[in-house]
Amino acid sequence: AALTCWTILGLVTFVAVANRELVDRRLVLPIVLSPAAFLCLVAGQSSLITTAMMIAAFACLDRRPVLAGALIGLLTVKPQLGILFPVMLVASERWRVFTAATVTALAVPPITALVFGPKVWADFVFKGIPTQNLVLRDPGLLGAPFMPTVFMNARQAGASYETAMAIQAAVALLGASAVAYAYRYRRQHDPQLLMALFFA
Repeated sequence: AALTCWTILGLVTFVAVANRELVDRRLVLPIVLSPAAFLCLVAGQSSLITTAMMIAAFACLDRRPVLAGALIGLLTVKPQLGILFPVMLVASERWRVFTAATVTALAVPPITALVFGPKVWADFVFKGIPTQNLVLRDPGLLGAPFMPTVFMNARQAGASYETAMAIQAAVALLGASAVAYAYRYRRQHDPQLLMALFFA
């Protein structure tokens, strides 16, 4: 029952936001029917909800900066999705969005501790992070096919953990530099192209 509710929530949220914000609404159905979306639904992932949050954040950057910042701050539930947002916000000098995102991100831990108890954070630190590291160190585990990153591809190709992490860091630095350059010096370009660069 919980998985059914979660799945419906993800689908409804994504379709509603995508229908409202995507330039070409004909893309919504192929996205929802894509293998990636299917895997997310089967695995109970938060991807459709976090994707909707990211699309809405981009749509609100200039017209509703506090809402955009709050959505970005909430993405701290999946830090890897929001790691380039500070780069983009600083480069484009969107200080209200940056401030709202920072306040929201700082509010998430104490609020979750109040609602669910402080043990949730102790479990994250002492159980969650070691489990994540185990998945990263052993590419033969179930998680590898679901992580289409430079790091995991290098691990699958036989690179050591350290080498794969160095390659990932170099690519991440290149990506962050591209986003910073585009949002600093090309910010007047098509917002859809800038968003596409950010997501890529």
